[in-house]
Amino acid sequence: MKICLECRREIVSEQWNCAACGWSAKVVHEVPCFAPALSNTGESYDPSWYAELAKLEDGNFWFVARNRLLLQLISSYLPDQGKYLEVGCGTGYVLSAISRHKPNWRIAATEVENDGLVFARDRVDRPVEFYQMDACGIPFRNEFDMAGAFDVVEHIKDEGGALQELYLALKPGGYLLLSVPQHMFLWSKFDEIGCHFRRYEIGELEEKLEVLGFEIQRSSSFNSLLLPVMILSRALTRNKKQGEVDVLDELRISPFLNKMLSLVMLFENYLVKVGIDLPLGGSRVIVAKKAQD
Repeated sequence: MKICLECRREIVSEQWNCAACGWSAKVVHEVPCFAPALSNTGESYDPSWYAELAKLEDGNFWFVARNRLLLQLISSYLPDQGKYLEVGCGTGYVLSAISRHKPNWRIAATEVENDGLVFARDRVDRPVEFYQMDACGIPFRNEFDMAGAFDVVEHIKDEGGALQELYLALKPGGYLLLSVPQHMFLWSKFDEIGCHFRRYEIGELEEKLEVLGFEIQRSSSFNSLLLPVMILSRALTRNKKQGEVDVLDELRISPFLNKMLSLVMLFENYLVKVGIDLPLGGSRVIVAKKAQD
């Protein structure tokens, strides 16, 4: 069900026009915009990074491993048909993988930055409903079989509001798949420049999801075997000034090193696939299920 972001009543027309209060969504380049004032402000992510990030993602060990893990979890919990919402799709790297993995799904994707949607639209080779949107104002209720937010929630100041909106957007029994950065002892200049509000401790996000009514199906750390490397990397930047650190530096690595790290992550993906939940790691992935009515 579509709802009006002004009066919260149902929108029954195909367009984003509310018959009750007259509200309508602004459309930019065929994309409905629900929070145009927030677009391209850099409050959650610097739009100038998108072009290089899109290039670095392809083939990078961490992004490849995260996609492999997410697709493993999707295969374990979800049917071949359904409706999927990705919040904060960025340049569309995860979105494009899911669209290929689940060709029979209807897919919607959102990003607060219009610049990111340009890359995401180019990356996905089949129809996707794109929206410019604030995660704290999702204009859907009981609509999706699955929602995903991958390294997104840490960018949102009102995380509780965003998680509540995701809960309401899902159908009863629908699944939420999240990935977030983990362990505050890893907090560094990379988090500050990357516009993070937090890194999560073990069990912290799970507890917040359960309060909303989610049932945790799976929760595991990942990027675990490389945790010592992350600790060293963070330590080397701890005393640097803000302008001396580039948030994309960790992704600019040699092909040989990328290959070696890819092999480590491939083994880690296998451990999670066979049911081993890793206790520590640079990130955490969670599968949660909305309670049935």
